[in-house]
Amino acid sequence: MRGVGGIVALLVLAAAAAFAGGAAAQTGGADPVMPDARVRQLLDQLKLKYSLTALKNYEVDFTLKDRRRQTVFVNSNTETFGRQELRQVTSTAFQVEGALPADTANRLLEDNDRRKLGAWRTVRDGGKTYVIYAVQIPAQTDPQTLEEAMDAARSTADAMEREVTGKDEF
Repeated sequence: MRGVGGIVALLVLAAAAAFAGGAAAQTGGADPVMPDARVRQLLDQLKLKYSLTALKNYEVDFTLKDRRRQTVFVNSNTETFGRQELRQVTSTAFQVEGALPADTANRLLEDNDRRKLGAWRTVRDGGKTYVIYAVQIPAQTDPQTLEEAMDAARSTADAMEREVTGKDEF
């Protein structure tokens, strides 16, 4: 949610924790004390403006069609799966009070089947459930791959936000 960077930063961290806890073969990366310079270099090469969250993740705000806006987060922390070092690129679509209704959850699962890159996930924070589109990419990547991941996250999250809520909040 623009203007509430701390809450969204916590959501991104929570999403990263959910990603790390998904399988026994996965191990968590170290929490970043400093932002990952590899991300900064890629964002600079793409000539994108960004800010850092309290958790040292990169926050990039995009202006889309119809003057809609969508925020994308590129995590500084990484996770490993086997020999692969992975990074998350996320964008929040919407939030609901309490648990996500079953029909909405099923809708997201069905939408996941159509996606080539990334997937929907939910994060509970207090009494709210946040719906987040997340893309995992190699931590050591090139500008084009990062750009494609950010595009997938922002366009997918914004389309679902518009469809479900009709608002432009995230």
